[in-house]
Amino acid sequence: MKQCFPPDLPLDSPPCHCSPHISVRGAVQPFADRLVFIGDCGVTRLYKDGIGAAYRTAKAAATTAIFHGISAGDFRRHYRPVCRRIGADNAIGRTIFAYTRQLRKLRHDVRAMLRMVSREQLENGGRPGMSVVLWDLFTGSAPYREILGRMLRPGFLARFLSSLILANLPFKRNGG
Repeated sequence: MKQCFPPDLPLDSPPCHCSPHISVRGAVQPFADRLVFIGDCGVTRLYKDGIGAAYRTAKAAATTAIFHGISAGDFRRHYRPVCRRIGADNAIGRTIFAYTRQLRKLRHDVRAMLRMVSREQLENGGRPGMSVVLWDLFTGSAPYREILGRMLRPGFLARFLSSLILANLPFKRNGG
């Protein structure tokens, strides 16, 4: 490969350094007069699909520009609410992820969650509460507000509490 480059080009250190980062916060002000940031540049869904956020923000920006105008005031009134909704949902997501980080530290609680998922997977026609919550949490299939709503349903909480109690009961292992 070195033969492809000019002989006086220093190739000791690579000219490019890849240090990928994930966007987790939105821009303070993702718009100005005749300018709007779309997707990850403006606001993105926490740990989720950049394409989905780009679509939502692009749609809001285009709707604003076509039907209301392209001034900072127009974007403030019609584009910023979309960004704020995504940001508010991200705040709920941060809370859910903080809770799950604490949950993972407690062995019995992890066992309860796994017990709940296992039972849901074995039951035909059962209520797949924890399975769906985890799926949506890790794939971005639903807004965090919706996920939190499912987690706070009385039936879900009762099943989780039951799994938590059963996971903490002493049991005999085979052969002992």
